[in-house]
Amino acid sequence: MNTPAKDSTYFSLQAMWGITNHIGGLRATRMLVRACGIREEDHVLVVGCGNGKTIIHLAKQHRCRVMSIDISGDMVELARKRAAREGVAGQTEFHVADAQQLPFADSEFDAVICESVNSFVPDKLKAMQEYHRVVRPGRRVGINEVTWLQPPTPKIVDYFIDTMGACPLDAEGWADILETAGLGDVTRRVFRPNMLTMWYDELQQMGITGMFVSWARFFLSLLKWSPELRRFVRKTWPPPWNILSYMGYGIYTGTK
Repeated sequence: MNTPAKDSTYFSLQAMWGITNHIGGLRATRMLVRACGIREEDHVLVVGCGNGKTIIHLAKQHRCRVMSIDISGDMVELARKRAAREGVAGQTEFHVADAQQLPFADSEFDAVICESVNSFVPDKLKAMQEYHRVVRPGRRVGINEVTWLQPPTPKIVDYFIDTMGACPLDAEGWADILETAGLGDVTRRVFRPNMLTMWYDELQQMGITGMFVSWARFFLSLLKWSPELRRFVRKTWPPPWNILSYMGYGIYTGTK
């Protein structure tokens, strides 16, 4: 149930580059919103704001009030600035907080969603119990998470831990956490991506300009060849050649 603590290098570099994509992209976000039954003017908690794309989607397309947290102050600032640029600052609020100890009252939100967050959380069950605590009775918690499609090899597991501090689960594992946390009517849908769809999802999330700016920052950092980046590149390159045969993503929801 427990996982390694997050790798601060991975998250600090993501914040610097502005690259915080979740697997499945906007298509997965839309599926998650539908599966959670999110309605106009709902008060939604997004755990893990990343670069703010999901928050802005909820505010603009669904007219929701959105509270979002992230463990990274840099990510919170990045998302807050993006929300202001997109004209939804009045519908959104951002805080630095830990998923395992949410600073909110019981039954405060109409929905709780998170994307590519729980694989990084040291105590997944504790986080899910917090999501259960803060959602209103009869409403849903939903997560989009990297999911093992088949039992991973030790090399694949080590790669996720060493590069990101992440420890994904298989579909049974994710569903079991929702049920153990007290959520009912648990649903799951698992998907197998490929390189083309992953690239398209990234482009859809970031846009051409955002992708250009982020990769420009990456290559600038590479030219500077900072010690932090050098250590990260040594960890991540080359990735296991068969990683996509093990890795998919799943949309999981449960009702309080």
